[in-house]
Amino acid sequence: LSQTPLQPGRSFRAEVDVRMAEPPTSGFQARLTCLNRVPAGRGENQGRETVVWERTQVVSTAFPTGEGLRVPVTFEIPNDAENSGKPSVRREVLWVLSLGTGTSGRDFRAEFELPVFARNRQSAADGAARIA
Repeated sequence: LSQTPLQPGRSFRAEVDVRMAEPPTSGFQARLTCLNRVPAGRGENQGRETVVWERTQVVSTAFPTGEGLRVPVTFEIPNDAENSGKPSVRREVLWVLSLGTGTSGRDFRAEFELPVFARNRQSAADGAARIA
C-alpha cells in the first residue's frame, strides 16, 4: 500500500504479487468494496453483508518479478467513507480489495482487508467552524 491507514477523499496505490508467469488476456479484475457486516443473531446460521460502496476496474498492466507478476491497482476512497471497524456491537465496517481473473484454467482470487480511517476529521470540522 502507498500509505496506511487509507484516508477518505484520497487515492491509494497497491501492488499485488501474483504467482503467474503471464497475465490473463482479459486482464485482472480489481475491486474495492465497503461492506457493512451484521453478525449472526440467535437462531441464525450466518450474518449478513451489505455492499455500501464498490468500484471495479480491469488492470491489464503487470510487471514480472522473480516469482511471478506484480499487479498495480489504484483507487480513490470516497470523501464520505466510513472508518473501518466496529461502530457498534451489531455492525462492522470492512474495506476489501480483491483481485482476480475470470479466465478458465487460470483462476486466481485474493482478498485483502484494508484499514480506512479519517485523520483529523474532528479538527478539520473545528477549523471550518472557526473560519466561517
